[in-house]
Amino acid sequence: MMKKTLFYFTLSIGLIVTACQNEDSNNTPPTSSTKTDSLVSGAGYANDVYYSLENGVVLTRPKDEWDLAFATISRSVSILINSGNKDSLFVWLGGSIEDFNAASTADISGNLATSFSDSSWYNYSAFEQNIDPGNIYDAGWGIYNINTHDVIGDSLFILKLADGSYKKLAILQRSGTTHDFVFKIADLTESAAYDSITIPSDNFPTKNYVYYSVASKEIIDREPDKTTWDFVFTRYDSKQPGFPLVTGILTNEGVSSAKLAEADSTIDYNQVTWSKVIGNIGFDWKHFNGTSYDIVNPFYYVKTNNSDYYRIKFISFDFSNGKTIFKKTLLN
Repeated sequence: MMKKTLFYFTLSIGLIVTACQNEDSNNTPPTSSTKTDSLVSGAGYANDVYYSLENGVVLTRPKDEWDLAFATISRSVSILINSGNKDSLFVWLGGSIEDFNAASTADISGNLATSFSDSSWYNYSAFEQNIDPGNIYDAGWGIYNINTHDVIGDSLFILKLADGSYKKLAILQRSGTTHDFVFKIADLTESAAYDSITIPSDNFPTKNYVYYSVASKEIIDREPDKTTWDFVFTRYDSKQPGFPLVTGILTNEGVSSAKLAEADSTIDYNQVTWSKVIGNIGFDWKHFNGTSYDIVNPFYYVKTNNSDYYRIKFISFDFSNGKTIFKKTLLN
């Protein structure tokens, strides 16, 4: 009798597990590990939304509150601009940093926006566009001193803000000891009064970047702790032809992702090719059909910095309020 009871109990458990597996045509693991969630950036994609796959939305911040962002890690000279808010940065062709006072016209070249590299937030940023590839000590905006470990500015830039106004700007130094960035900024007129700003990046050790607003002349602490989020839903310059400004997902430094064809959406995560390209999920999982957005590449794997593995399936995107609905499945 005991064996018969055990048989029916085992059979019942088997049927329950099978039913759970069949609820998703793509063989999603049991529904207890699958959750539906959303990201809402607001009308006009007004906000950046930082997200943790484990804990959900970590922080939402206004997109237009900053213009410049300075790397906090000591080995990086990266400085971003807010291309998602339509800021642009140009190299001034009229001279070098010594000509700061004389600069008065938009004699410019280039238009490199936020411009993180494919692999990292910390390479080939906006202010590195003037780099001399033949000089290993050239940081784009300045030259590295091998004795002091300071980077000393040598270039002059023109910053075009979202309101259409122009500023002249020079990065003077990043200290090799304090790691402070120092820059000066003024209106684009000859001998204009300038502000000298010090960015104490070491004061923000738990962040990737520390931010600055040109309008308010304020340093802004706007990122969550870098250990608490996996990706940010934001507007950015994709640097792809035909897509100068896009809305999508950028993964945190160190987070890996893999794009899957729908037919491969159940492949084991140990068998995929992982990428640390921060724009690998990006924006092209959706496509505008003329009136609304279709989801065209729904499936992705994400490996967090805690070595948790997730499968993401995008469900819908509503551009009127910037809302993305997706399913996430913990795989390990």
